[in-house]
Amino acid sequence: MDTGGGILLGIACVLKLFPGLFVVYLILQKKWKALLSMIITIVITMLLTIEVIGINDVLHFFTTVITKDSSFWIAYPLNLSLESTVYFLFIGGEQVIPLIHSRLLALLIISILDFALLALLIWQIHKLPSTPLGNDLAYNAVIIVMLLLSPIIWQHIYPILLLILILLLKLFLEEKERIYLRIGVISFLLLSLPIHELLPFITNIIGSDRIPWYAALMLQVPIAGVLLLWFSIWFITRRSKNLYVQVQDN
Repeated sequence: MDTGGGILLGIACVLKLFPGLFVVYLILQKKWKALLSMIITIVITMLLTIEVIGINDVLHFFTTVITKDSSFWIAYPLNLSLESTVYFLFIGGEQVIPLIHSRLLALLIISILDFALLALLIWQIHKLPSTPLGNDLAYNAVIIVMLLLSPIIWQHIYPILLLILILLLKLFLEEKERIYLRIGVISFLLLSLPIHELLPFITNIIGSDRIPWYAALMLQVPIAGVLLLWFSIWFITRRSKNLYVQVQDN
């Protein structure tokens, strides 16, 4: 199972770079087979890609295309990343007027946020017990922080959070704690905010395609849903009766 999971994670890393954060999870969980199969899958897939399209195109993608895409989309109003929030406040872009213009301050804040998120994730995984629920929480914590660290996140990626939402529903049914259901429902509503419909509505009211920072922040509300789900993991760690329950052998 570890080998198959590692292969799938390797494929995911080749398709999207941000699943690479699972390397931290696999190391902390000491899942060496999964880590090795993940790395081997990435290496083999990249070698096949180079063989098919050539080394020059691969290098062009990593050195030019990714950089240009990040620069263009980072301050796009529908980009649901913490980095985009910082950009709205301190840098702005073609469609967002910043609060103040200070690229140095923005980069400093982003660096601090990235370090803090990664450090908190490592600490959280380290503290969780090696039980079925503890492993599920650790896995979902990686997914959540993965979304928070990525510079470009679109709303259509959020279905990956169904895992933690289902876990909250499961805990509600097992432990009869309504707080789990409330957190899940509130998070789902925040994540589902129709920002694609709100953006043209806002631009029509303002009368310009370039909106002010506070209007752009209104479109960032779904990020609050992601943060609430991360908080739910801390909450479950403190509250759940099943956290230290091991699977009983038949």
